[in-house]
Amino acid sequence: MSSEKSITSFVSRLYTTIQRVGIKKVLMKLNELNMPEFSNYEKEVKQFIICKTLEVYNVKLEDINKKHVRGLPIIARSMCFIQLKKHLNLSHKQIALMFGRQTHSLVSNAIKDFNERKITLKQDKDFIDKFKFIDTQIKEFKDLILLKQESVTTKI
Repeated sequence: MSSEKSITSFVSRLYTTIQRVGIKKVLMKLNELNMPEFSNYEKEVKQFIICKTLEVYNVKLEDINKKHVRGLPIIARSMCFIQLKKHLNLSHKQIALMFGRQTHSLVSNAIKDFNERKITLKQDKDFIDKFKFIDTQIKEFKDLILLKQESVTTKI
């Protein structure tokens, strides 16, 4: 009987919260609770991907997180989306949340656009060349981290 009361109380408070702040905000918070915590390895790789991309495009983190921005910051953000998806086991929604977005459509569109790029077009070739450069750097960084972890575990 007490579990029914606690469930009823919880649902009542949830309903009140939804009425007060809206269903979208409540769902967003519930999705955040559902996100798995990053391991140290994943945190380091995520940070490296973002930092290397910002370095290559010579943009600031604040710029790629802005909602209404054009030019290089958008291209750099798309590169981050693609590299994060490739190198970490993250959903489109999780990647979008990292950049302050509620929907995964930006990530989906960036990946779709990347898959449709053609090496014959100058702008696409530049993006693909930067992708390959950053991708190689990420692979080397991941190998380095794994080597460090192996050496630590063998010492123990």
